[in-house]
Amino acid sequence: MKRSELYDVFIGHASEDKEKVAKPIYESCESLGVKAYLDEKYIKWGDSLTEKINAALGKSRFFLAVLSASSIKKAWPKREFNSALAREIGGEQIMLPLIVGDKDAILKEIPLIADKLFLEWDENAQHIAEQIRDMKK
Repeated sequence: MKRSELYDVFIGHASEDKEKVAKPIYESCESLGVKAYLDEKYIKWGDSLTEKINAALGKSRFFLAVLSASSIKKAWPKREFNSALAREIGGEQIMLPLIVGDKDAILKEIPLIADKLFLEWDENAQHIAEQIRDMKK
């Protein structure tokens, strides 16, 4: 793992999961000193989405994959997920799957996740952030 990361965790999510899942996790991470990347905090008007996200993905130790009915159907979250999966296979990043909603339906759509230990969203963002903090030590 390279030590030039700018972020401890990149939070990959669908826009439908931003308010109830991604933002609370981002805020909890930041309050614990975990440097988190959330698109709306770092991408500004006129920025290139692809450029900003590629740079952040490449400089994040962990990729928190918020896997929901929305994210597994949308092209952009799937691209982020696939990129992070390739980086994990190459030993450059660790993927942290977080299942939001129907676990069986999500695992059916993304069978590669079944091999990984995943967490199920219980609306406790602080708990997720604490686990990420403990992993970065």
